[in-house]
Amino acid sequence: MTTVWTAPTWQAVRVLADQNGLGSHHGSFGTAGQPTTTLWAQAAIVAVITVPLGVASIVNLGASPLAPTGLVFAALLLGFFAYAAMSTRNRERRDSRAGLHPFEQGLVLELSDEDMLVFEWATVRVYQLVQAVNGSPTYAAYTLFAPDGTAITIGRGGSPTGVVDGVPADEIRRGPAFIHEGQWGPVIQRGVAEAQLPGIVAAIASGESARFGKFTLDSAGATIKRRLYPWNRVGELELLNGTVWLHASGSTKSLMTSGIDGTPNVLLLKELIDHHRVRADPGLGRQ
Repeated sequence: MTTVWTAPTWQAVRVLADQNGLGSHHGSFGTAGQPTTTLWAQAAIVAVITVPLGVASIVNLGASPLAPTGLVFAALLLGFFAYAAMSTRNRERRDSRAGLHPFEQGLVLELSDEDMLVFEWATVRVYQLVQAVNGSPTYAAYTLFAPDGTAITIGRGGSPTGVVDGVPADEIRRGPAFIHEGQWGPVIQRGVAEAQLPGIVAAIASGESARFGKFTLDSAGATIKRRLYPWNRVGELELLNGTVWLHASGSTKSLMTSGIDGTPNVLLLKELIDHHRVRADPGLGRQ
């Protein structure tokens, strides 16, 4: 099932974007759940295999207490697949009107005709969990936090666990399973980086610090586990298989590794580190 936006619904999205000064529209994305026909087909296969076995057990075992075992087993499996099919269908119906609409200055999440959320690139904090195979995301979830406390997880990946950005995971709203994470995920991270980079660079230059999970950046360098690494010792930040790796300059040694799902605005962090590395060694900018 894919999402189709009607004119009235899109008009409401556009009005909300204009009210929040989000600028030009940069695309829309919808959802697509596992077809319920697939689940019902699985249930039918289970029935074809297990029901005859159950009948055979009754015929062969007669009045034995073990005779109904095959039928009970078949009923349980059928019940499981029927429940899975109905649950999937209910989620498809709930998400069928959902839309993810990136704009120049932010994002409108359309959860239903009456339920829409706005996140501005300049203020949102984004945590991502992405597992990729051959460079293509196969498992992705993005959790967004707004300054007013609004928090929601979107994408086909699993929900966060523990505490995220100071909020217990069970208090974070579970949003739609938007597809094409490899397209809209980078759009979100790029929007955040472009909007927030100049202000944080200026703040660090004026003596402030910026914290990203286990990383704290200031004009002197990057502090990790209470140890300060000057910028001329800090290498590239690499994102690999759900892990953030901060390398030492000119070395394969890692100064720090951290789960990407515990590091907010990870592309912004990478670009801040690159900016200060180049300032400390201008030759890097010419490579």
